[in-house]
Amino acid sequence: MPQMSGPELVDKLQAARPELEVLFLSGYSAETVRLQALRDGAAFLQKPFDDVALLQRIRGLLDATERATISGATGDAREPA
Repeated sequence: MPQMSGPELVDKLQAARPELEVLFLSGYSAETVRLQALRDGAAFLQKPFDDVALLQRIRGLLDATERATISGATGDAREPA
């Protein structure tokens, strides 16, 4: 994105909607991206990936969010799928 980085966009979006879950996608390794910008516990999927890997990651985020909502938990619901 020419105007801002992905993490900057997430900061702006989560300021308005703190419950928003985010899945970062990058061609860089998770270690490189985390060192540069990602928060601890942020969901991440490294490119290249196939349809199944993407769907599994999204399903995992949705399931974790649903479990946290049902249980009333306030912990991190972004555990890897």
